[in-house]
Formats: sequence, C-alpha cells, structure tokens
Amino acid sequence: MKITGKCLSVLILLSISLTGCSANQEPQQENETPQVPQERGAATRSISGSVHVSSEAEFQTLSAKGNVVIDFYSPGCGPCKRLSPMVDAVAREVPHVTFLKVDAQQFRGIANAYAVRSVPTMFFLKDGQQVNFINGWGGSEQDLKDAVLKYFPA
Repeated sequence: MKITGKCLSVLILLSISLTGCSANQEPQQENETPQVPQERGAATRSISGSVHVSSEAEFQTLSAKGNVVIDFYSPGCGPCKRLSPMVDAVAREVPHVTFLKVDAQQFRGIANAYAVRSVPTMFFLKDGQQVNFINGWGGSEQDLKDAVLKYFPA
C-alpha cells in the first residue's frame, strides 16, 4: 500500500492531536490518585471525585446509565493538565454526575468510538445517550460547573 504525502500529513496531524504533544515535547507521567469506594457500590471513585477508567468493560458499565461526563485526555497534553483539577473540583461539587477520565492514548478504541480527534474533549451522556460535547477548554471551573448543571440540574 502506497501512502501519499497528503495521507502521511493527515496521519501525523491526527497523531499529534491525539497525544497533545509537539514533536519535541516529552509526555509526563500523571501522579497516581488513591482510590476510595464510591457511594453507590462497585466502581471506584478517586478522592478527587472523578473515576480514572482502567478498562473498556469498566467504561461501558459506568457510561451506560445516569448522568455522565467523559473527559478524554492525554497525559502529555498541557490543556488537559489545566482542565483536570477543574474536572476533579466540579466532580466533588456535583455528586449526582459521574465524571470519567479516559486516557485517549491508552483507550484508542473508546476514543475512536466517540470520534475524538483532539484532547481535551468532554462528552455529556444521559443514560448512555450523548446530550452535548465540548472540544477543547479555555473556561474557568465555574464555567465547567455551569455547563454540567445546564445538562444535569440537581
């Protein structure tokens, strides 16, 4: 199979957008967050309030029912690192919504299923059905909380 210059350019751009890194930037490791039992049972919610997805099966279970915000991120992505503490803070303030963090590099199948082309990207689901999505983030923590409460009022 011959790859033309245009196809190669598209593949490189797609790779860069999914990683959130430039060619000379080293991805950094995220700190592990301790897990504590979630109020409702089986799943684990981090002390931060959000759930770091550890398997596709866990993702399927947690995203199928209720009010869910999915935060697709990449460990080396600067905007993702700025958004992450905001997601954690809103997750603690809005307990009737499940906040899932999905590493788009580690779970490419999930990211592809949601057509994630760049990170950060957030999806808002109600009982497994998409009600909104936000690509990129430049707002404040309050802006994020307002967006969540718009679709999932208390």
